[in-house]
Amino acid sequence: MNPKTLFIVFLITAVGVILYDRHQLALLPKNTASTPVNLSPASKGTVIGYIVFSADKAASTTGKNAPAIITENGKVAVTYSSSGIPPEVFAKYVQELAVTDSALTNFFKILEQQQVPRCDLDSKLREIAISFKNLLYRMETMQSIDPQVAAKVKQAIEAGNYNKAETMLEDVAKQHSISAAETYVVLASLQEVQLRYDKAAVSWQMAAVLLPEEKKKEFLFYLGNAAYDLHRIARYADALTLWVQLGDKVGEAATSWDIGLTYKKQGKLRKAEPYLSRAVQLAEEIGHPSLEKWRKTLERIRAKLRGR
Repeated sequence: MNPKTLFIVFLITAVGVILYDRHQLALLPKNTASTPVNLSPASKGTVIGYIVFSADKAASTTGKNAPAIITENGKVAVTYSSSGIPPEVFAKYVQELAVTDSALTNFFKILEQQQVPRCDLDSKLREIAISFKNLLYRMETMQSIDPQVAAKVKQAIEAGNYNKAETMLEDVAKQHSISAAETYVVLASLQEVQLRYDKAAVSWQMAAVLLPEEKKKEFLFYLGNAAYDLHRIARYADALTLWVQLGDKVGEAATSWDIGLTYKKQGKLRKAEPYLSRAVQLAEEIGHPSLEKWRKTLERIRAKLRGR
């Protein structure tokens, strides 16, 4: 793929950037008692936050371990900050995720900002932790950025000032050189920590665009990360375009399958069938572990189409 074609791909994706669909809390019945809620999967049985239901008047909670919640007129405002988590649970996550207290506190702020559904809190915490460690690794291995600038960026990240870190990285990335490509990699990693996968996908593609032609391995890796981030926010069409251009059959199969399932859930079986069929075809070629399951689903859909 030549640089011009790649840049067109980037522009198409950039134009299509949308804000991640944030889950909003529904209005709750009035005059309901305050109730602690288990926010992690039932199998773990770990409480990592609280939801407080309010009556008509404004109310808030206080105390050493009180949740940071303010409610008014039956509306619920919930934060997942560390102030609402039992100390032993917080300590458990610090140990399991192998991060600092400060980092974990920032992770909870991200969960609040992105309005992550409470059923996904545990998995998203772990996802953020992995992205955070990748970010720190990339910061440590950066070679082309000024060490003083890198130190300031790292300091901002550790303080949870992600906006400041992004601004500094964007200033460095304005240099159209190998340092710019490397900087976009760190920027993408920082955006992944914040669950901003739409922005991260654009940053990965910018990194690929700015690479020298001989850096083919990195080029493919960056575009693959962009496709994966697009897939994670259900921008399947954009992800599929990149998987096909990269010749990544695993990514193409998974994304084709998800597009097909989306049409299936909408009752659009005729639109679903070709995508599911393509996924099964690729699964046969690569020995995908879900092959048999996919085949059965495809057979049921084809049977329904024949019966119409």
